[in-house]
Amino acid sequence: MKKILLLLTSMAALYQVSLAQQKVRGPVSDQYDRNGLAIMLIEYGDGYDAEIGRYFESISKGTKFDITELPRTTVKSNYSRGAAAGTRVAGINTEVNSVDYGKEIVAWLYSRGADGRMNPSRVLERGHFNATDEDLARIESSKTGREALGDIGFQLINNNYVLFVDYWAIKKTTDNNETSWSVSADGYLYRINYSAETEQRIFDCWIYDDDSAETAEAKKRAWDALDIGVSKVLTVSTTQSYKQSDGGLKAAVNAAYHQLIFQLEKGNDDWMVKAAIYDRKPLRAKIGTKEGLKNGMRFDVYRYSEDRQGRIVSTRKGIVRATTIANNNRVVDKESSAPASEFYQIAGRTVSEGMILRQKNDLGMSIGLGYRAGEQSGLNVKIDY
Repeated sequence: MKKILLLLTSMAALYQVSLAQQKVRGPVSDQYDRNGLAIMLIEYGDGYDAEIGRYFESISKGTKFDITELPRTTVKSNYSRGAAAGTRVAGINTEVNSVDYGKEIVAWLYSRGADGRMNPSRVLERGHFNATDEDLARIESSKTGREALGDIGFQLINNNYVLFVDYWAIKKTTDNNETSWSVSADGYLYRINYSAETEQRIFDCWIYDDDSAETAEAKKRAWDALDIGVSKVLTVSTTQSYKQSDGGLKAAVNAAYHQLIFQLEKGNDDWMVKAAIYDRKPLRAKIGTKEGLKNGMRFDVYRYSEDRQGRIVSTRKGIVRATTIANNNRVVDKESSAPASEFYQIAGRTVSEGMILRQKNDLGMSIGLGYRAGEQSGLNVKIDY
């Protein structure tokens, strides 16, 4: 028993020390803004299209992303389901090169009509919804007025993405009278090509009420010539299998989508939620349902410091899990501060206010040791994955 206790104690101590000493190159950013997401489902013209489409439409896309509603939500593939990976990738490349998805995103954000007129209301709404207590305090102190919160929306246009979801393989098997479904899916993520120059070219196409008919027509021609586009960020893949009794094909389609999002978050830092610790007792941060926070989600905790050369570095101090999730799906106001979610620490050393939480999309383990007294005295070991 003593040997087991010594071994587990050593393991826990080594884990805690190694965790606390981990540093990353450069500071971990504490900047997190909402992202816009347009989702395109790949169709193959086979017998599965309608069923997959129904299941996919029923999937909850959550509240973390501002969903961009493009004119269409599906893409017809020129290849059959199950085609080789290279063939499917070539098909996506052809689609992206033939359709200016960046331009479609901008047109939707500005509610561009058939007459070429645009309206910034959606952009301003996204800016207001993205704003934090800190943004509100900064704007209030600058005397620019609450309307300036909407200007944040113009900065968020660069945070717009298109995700192509491809359920490229579907397999049905029966074993011992039990039917199972297996789904393989790829997710191709692209980001809008947006810069200050692009923004100015868009504003050059803006038709005002006092523009002459000739000026309006010239601006429509300028819009037609505008090329924005998107650039590839990354591709992820997953395979999910479910028995018919556990939900079958519908459950597999649902699980595959959420796994793709999980992997895309992990591979794209801009999608990883970050926030400063607001309070230590209890451990709280001002993020919640608006950021897609769920009970049990893991976050690394980082502290800023200087190395010997005077450079700012981030040292990982611990790992925490979300417990009580705040409903913050509202626009901030000066009458009441944004609610904060609560967390509990599962590994590392003491964390404090001002340290940075960063979403952690991977599996991990923490080991906790204790001793129970009384009738059932003995070693208490807790392993948290």
